[in-house]
Amino acid sequence: MSWKTINAILALAVVDEKFCESLLQNPVQTIQLKNFELTQVEREKIRHITAHDLTEFSQKILTVFSKES
Repeated sequence: MSWKTINAILALAVVDEKFCESLLQNPVQTIQLKNFELTQVEREKIRHITAHDLTEFSQKILTVFSKES
């Protein structure tokens, strides 16, 4: 997943409360429903992220995907 895609997902979560709530509950399905494409590896990484709020989710997703850079 590109940083552009990560930023787009996080930006959408900031402005769309329903998307944000859904993202925290089921991130893989929510991301796919908005037509952000994920590889199998990306799905597995995201599937294991649990967060109580968008700040925590952002920190975790950035940590997980910064390891790829």
